[in-house]
Amino acid sequence: MVMPNDPLVNAQWHFSLIGNISRIWDEYTGQGVSVVVYDDGVECTHADLAGNYDASQHFRNDGVTYDAMPIDADDSHGTACAGLIGSVGNNSQGGAGVAWDATLTGVNWLNDIQSRSPEIIDAAMGGAVRHHVRQLGPVATLHAQPVIGT
Repeated sequence: MVMPNDPLVNAQWHFSLIGNISRIWDEYTGQGVSVVVYDDGVECTHADLAGNYDASQHFRNDGVTYDAMPIDADDSHGTACAGLIGSVGNNSQGGAGVAWDATLTGVNWLNDIQSRSPEIIDAAMGGAVRHHVRQLGPVATLHAQPVIGT
């Protein structure tokens, strides 16, 4: 049975919710899978994320690359989600992600992109559909629309 040597793995209570994680890791560690976290940013320099992080996949539009780093210290949800998904396993530090060999990228959607122009929002969502989720099969193009009402 595969079990990474990270000291906090046994404290990761959520693994029991998805089944026998060591048996799952015998067959699947996320190798060859890319995951993009659209949230409040991802601290790509975090010791348990840096080894799996691919900054070359950051969202770009009209020659501008949008950094995925959280804007302030309270922005930690995206980093936590990225860690649950793909913290580096077998590095003798921290914990391990469910898919600890997956490649991670972040988009600071909540504190950066969604406050931009409708064109940038459409480009970010369209980029997700065309690029990041292209292996899921046919998908419809998303267009962000303002919600008007009471």
